[in-house]
Amino acid sequence: MQTQGKTIFNRLPGLKIRTVILIIFLFLLILIGLFSLLKISQLNQSTVETSKLAKDFQSALDAFQKEYGFPGATAAFVLQDGTSGVAATGVADVEAGTPMTAESRMLSASIGKTFVGATAVALAREGVLDLDIPVSRWLGDRRWFSRLPNYDVITLRHLLTHSSGLPDHVHLESFATEVSHKWREKDNPFPPEALIEFVLDLTPLFEVGKDWAYTDTGYILIGLVIEKATGRSYYNEIKERFLIPLDLTLTTPADRRFLPGLTAGYMAADNDFGFPRKTTAADGEMVWHPGFEWTGGGLVSNSLDLARWGSALFGGGMRCLTPIWTRF
Repeated sequence: MQTQGKTIFNRLPGLKIRTVILIIFLFLLILIGLFSLLKISQLNQSTVETSKLAKDFQSALDAFQKEYGFPGATAAFVLQDGTSGVAATGVADVEAGTPMTAESRMLSASIGKTFVGATAVALAREGVLDLDIPVSRWLGDRRWFSRLPNYDVITLRHLLTHSSGLPDHVHLESFATEVSHKWREKDNPFPPEALIEFVLDLTPLFEVGKDWAYTDTGYILIGLVIEKATGRSYYNEIKERFLIPLDLTLTTPADRRFLPGLTAGYMAADNDFGFPRKTTAADGEMVWHPGFEWTGGGLVSNSLDLARWGSALFGGGMRCLTPIWTRF
């Protein structure tokens, strides 16, 4: 008995250690379980909140459509935590009765300028461009360059911030007249340098950097600078820098008449360009070539892609946009 008691006594320290380890292990399991239950509860609550947000978002868009009577629309949101949603209402084509969907695409118009600006600033961050030297460095060899208003002192920064003093070709009567005569042409009737011609020899609106006036012409010049400095097409630049990395699969160049998934647009019958009221034909092709917008806009996209682009551009956190966050 003495020998047996001694054996048990000798084992007691090992038993105590194993007991303590078991208790700690069980305690950790309980903590993990409680944490998991908490996360599941938070996730369920977040799912419910997101579902309610999406429902309210859809209801708001439906209410706008009912109140203002437009044919259809899409809208999207991206929250700080990455949660996103998209809503669609009405029709994408009144005559055909095609319903608007979350994947419906539209010309993004001047939102496309944000891609131009992002590309220019990224290239400046990389040392390919300089925002504060005259654009003559890249365009000075063009035959028309010295006929630009303020040609000798305009910088990329002036162009990006609409402070160059350049007129806007889009709002010139001469441009409207030419478009009204040529919009039926099958191919793009106004390549970039043809757009520049509309402002040549005109008086500057103001001294460079002393005022502000919106101008698509300035952004056409930025596009030419980007292509000259990189030796690549502008559309290839944004595709590789932004569209692919951000998975913006429904955003593509508006460089042809047929753009898959394009929603029909409707214009005033008395518009300055003489365009027909409906922007698309029965086969889905645009009735005019959208390519002459180029770096003044130049993209076809959808609401969720653009919301995600805005979140990446202004919210940060995307590696492909890192060069843009530093102020220039």
